Amino acid sequence: MTTTACSSSDDSEERGPGDPLAIGQQVAWPTKEWTVVPPERMDMDPAALDKAREYAMRPDQNTQGVVIVRGGAIVAEWYADGYDQSSFASSWSMAKSFTSASLGIAMKEGLVGGIDDTLDEYYPEWANTEKGRIPLHALLQMQSGLDFIEDYADVANSDVIAIGATDDTLKYVLEKVNIKVPFDTQWYYSGGDTLLLSGIIERKSGMSTKDYAAKKIFEPIGMSPVDWWVDGKNQTIAFCCMDTPIRQFAKFGLLFLRGGAWDGKRIVPADWVRVSTTTRAAHYDGYAYQWWLAQGDSKLPKDLYWASGKDGQAIYVIPSLDLVVAKNTIYRKPPGPAVAPTGYLGKFTPQGLTEHGTLAAQLWEDGPFLSAIIRSIAGTNQEDIPATPPPGSSPDDPPLCREKVKASFEGYCEEMHGCVCDTCAPEMLDCHANAGCLEILQCALEVECRGIECAGPCAEVIERVGGVQGAGVALALHVSECSTPCPTSCP
Repeated sequence: MTTTACSSSDDSEERGPGDPLAIGQQVAWPTKEWTVVPPERMDMDPAALDKAREYAMRPDQNTQGVVIVRGGAIVAEWYADGYDQSSFASSWSMAKSFTSASLGIAMKEGLVGGIDDTLDEYYPEWANTEKGRIPLHALLQMQSGLDFIEDYADVANSDVIAIGATDDTLKYVLEKVNIKVPFDTQWYYSGGDTLLLSGIIERKSGMSTKDYAAKKIFEPIGMSPVDWWVDGKNQTIAFCCMDTPIRQFAKFGLLFLRGGAWDGKRIVPADWVRVSTTTRAAHYDGYAYQWWLAQGDSKLPKDLYWASGKDGQAIYVIPSLDLVVAKNTIYRKPPGPAVAPTGYLGKFTPQGLTEHGTLAAQLWEDGPFLSAIIRSIAGTNQEDIPATPPPGSSPDDPPLCREKVKASFEGYCEEMHGCVCDTCAPEMLDCHANAGCLEILQCALEVECRGIECAGPCAEVIERVGGVQGAGVALALHVSECSTPCPTSCP
């Protein structure tokens, strides 16, 4: 995998070293094209940036591209072989931050009342129920109390897998998800919460969230092309699944960096930008209104916030440094329109499990990457945050993930077969004396596949799986492709 540095193109404007640029003042709004400048023009050291490039573009990170913006201009961008500034990337859960911004606009326009409104005001089917009394702020902060299981490893119970195979995502949440705990008593990450927020936008605006965001955000800032996937009922899959080139994701970060204003126009209400990126959830201080926040013990700038997506997608914003960084992993976009009539997992998957979808960053850490970028800026005293060595880089590395994998597969056996699998777990763990996650999972899946007449490409799925959650997805895909039912007893 190689990279390309920022350079002149049809979608950018090169500026020479004599052009005056001021940090914090937008050089030229990139509605049509980005301004591209050498990092030195924004007081950044290109040699120091190389450390971030080396980390991001390491082969096991599966990075498709990185775009770094300071002073409103691109100062560096790097792409993997076969990809460039026009290549589509995938958002996964970064889309949640777009949904939050759309809701803030809908509130400003009077379509939605406010964050203390309760769900029964928008979902009459939940009138006079405990679910109907959940306020919007609880959904925004992932404290709804709804029992939506966002766990790719828990194959038998996972709502995020089940909803990925349905044609009506909102109906699934409204009819199948129940209360687990009272709202505002527990933080639990849930795509179901985001779908309910999107449903409110769609019911009150008469438009899909995709079309509403296109009118209110994408078109005004020149964010194009954008494919935000919809389900079989033309409802936006709002907790994930937005495709656009990485430069376009960076525009959204710049919009928030500029307080929601763009080229003299108000796009997102300024107060919404502020509260949605600073109001910490009571039960998890690393989350606001569908944005992630630097926590109190973080060695990174305290005003850092970011949109985050599965497999290593991110849009980082650091207002105090006038900095935006967009980063995505390799995406193989499926052909045809962005419509998933029978569920998005039938179109694309995470962790390289099928022909289309994203590859996962195997050991991504925000700290080493961002600290290298920040240290390139003149006048900062950012501490260097070292990266964890890749698995297998030292002969003294301890076995990784064994207990998590063991518990995951024992739980699967118990749920599916009614017993604790006393044979497969030890056999799995003995597969390699000092194996890393990938090897253990390969072995575990081979054990699980044993004895099943499978018409699907089990061996190929095993080869591509890259993490504990990926094992659950791979197992779900494998079982769905089997020509005979799952075994009724443990192997």
